[in-house]
Amino acid sequence: MSPSPPSAEAAREHRLLASIAAGLTVGTLTTLTLISFGALLFSGPLAAALGQGVGMTLLGGVLIGFVLALGGSFPGTVGRPHELPVIVLALMATGLARQIPRVAPGSDVLASVTVLIMLSTALFGCIALLLGQFRAGNLFRYLPFPCWEASWREAVPC
Repeated sequence: MSPSPPSAEAAREHRLLASIAAGLTVGTLTTLTLISFGALLFSGPLAAALGQGVGMTLLGGVLIGFVLALGGSFPGTVGRPHELPVIVLALMATGLARQIPRVAPGSDVLASVTVLIMLSTALFGCIALLLGQFRAGNLFRYLPFPCWEASWREAVPC
């Protein structure tokens, strides 16, 4: 005699526990990743603002999660920030932080770097939104990676 199939209630409980375990795992890994991104972004001349930088990256991660959960086209999508844009932003932030005291003495370096990160993020978000609206995401397939890498190197003075 074969065992009876699990009830709908037991199956629902099992899915709930699996979802909670997956959520805790992804949340923990994303939190650790975001802390390391904050440490990368706010190093060197920005080391004094490390705490604020980590707070900003954690807030950004929460916002990414909410936007994907509420506005994503695929249910159950888990999103997190990626490493490559953070590296580019870190190079831009470090370059700006080194130039501001020479160009505009007495200016608030943290505020300038924060505005740089916010504007860069907003610009990329608008581009991604437009590509999504016009269903043009496949255009990136036709551009070789060295072209993107070269354009990033030109955009980021080191």
